[in-house]
Amino acid sequence: MGFWSQLVDGDHGWNMLNVDPSDARSIRIQPIEADRIGNVNPAETTEKNKIGGITIDDNGAPTEYSIYNRNRLTSQYTFDRDVPAAQFLHLMDPQRVDQYRGVTALATAIAPARDLYEIYEAEKQAAKWQVGHAGFVRQADPYNMSDPNAWNGVTGGATPGSPGNTPNAGPGTISMEIAKVLRLNQGDEVQFAPGTNRPNGAFLSLVQTMIREICAGTQNGYPYGFLHDISELGGHGSRIEVAQAMRGIVRNQNLISRTWLNPVRNTVLGSAIAAGILPSHPLWKKGRWAFGATLTGDYGNDMAAKMQELSAGIINASDIIAERGSTFEKVVRKSASEITYMQQVASETGVPIELLTNRLNNPSQLLAAMNEPPPAPPAGLVEAQVDAKPLLEILKQVGEGKMDRASAVASIIQLYGLKKSEVEKMVPDEPTPQPVAPAPTMPSKTLKVK
Repeated sequence: MGFWSQLVDGDHGWNMLNVDPSDARSIRIQPIEADRIGNVNPAETTEKNKIGGITIDDNGAPTEYSIYNRNRLTSQYTFDRDVPAAQFLHLMDPQRVDQYRGVTALATAIAPARDLYEIYEAEKQAAKWQVGHAGFVRQADPYNMSDPNAWNGVTGGATPGSPGNTPNAGPGTISMEIAKVLRLNQGDEVQFAPGTNRPNGAFLSLVQTMIREICAGTQNGYPYGFLHDISELGGHGSRIEVAQAMRGIVRNQNLISRTWLNPVRNTVLGSAIAAGILPSHPLWKKGRWAFGATLTGDYGNDMAAKMQELSAGIINASDIIAERGSTFEKVVRKSASEITYMQQVASETGVPIELLTNRLNNPSQLLAAMNEPPPAPPAGLVEAQVDAKPLLEILKQVGEGKMDRASAVASIIQLYGLKKSEVEKMVPDEPTPQPVAPAPTMPSKTLKVK
């Protein structure tokens, strides 16, 4: 509601209130519409440090917001209070660096929208007039007084009983009746009205052009095909227009997160941590707002591109899952619970888990491997009947620096008959000798003999 108010009115405010200072759970949001921020009377402009109800300091930073009450009976505004800037969350989308109050997102679209409405109303009146006349009767002699009974209605305020074509009366009319036979006077003829041709193609083209102008004038310049005529979306052009629309949507999402959502989250969680309701955590200000799935013009191609980026390590699974309004941790735990349940059903019914789902790759083999003990070491490296104590002793002496590496390699080859390339992978490098600090010397003393 606040975001829509900001789009229509130009800005919107949230006043953060602590209803009960003794209770950290009593934080509330008081929405303030744009007309209640500042005094609507022009007298306020005489104050130097106030701009549209916002008090600024010498550096131009807002310090206070003046809130007014609106009387719904008299439509008068009375001053309520000044709210500190740290307590007031002001949402607007400025277009200039010195702008303190917002402008409606429809500002540039109001004039063409009004023109379109007026043209549309005029065209409707013309179409009504055209379809409201079935035909006309022409008389060769306009002074020939026709029988009043030939007309059952007159227009133009004529008096009852007067002929329909008298100068003081309006044109005569004949009500339509099915299978009616009409007798005309000599010299009269019937001329049917032309067929309905309004609105025509030129008018529809004008309407389309004006709607395109309205779409281009909206905030962030959303494309015509996205806002009005979805039939215009097709092929590569649809992806371009949807991508352009998503840039505007993401921009508004970032604006809302930075101006409203993050400060509210920090205030609520910070108060709970300070009161001891929640434990403190170094990442308590970190999080992700779920705004729903990203719009796309071709879901199949976009998803395939994301999977390729995921395989290349450009993005991670958390980014893709976040677009759907969930978290990576929740999805992983849900998948694990599904696999556990399918394993339980397969065990109870004797139906292989492969027949329960086709999205797992050899699940029975993988689950069986999890329950088997680890395999024995390969034969030939260290046989079960070979004593490994000499090997361990040699490696220990190399590690302690008591035997050089070349001697250790030769000894192992002689004892166990292994290849030199395999033994060199086993024997560690000799430790680097540490420098020995010199022994402290005692200062010499000179003996004096008396």
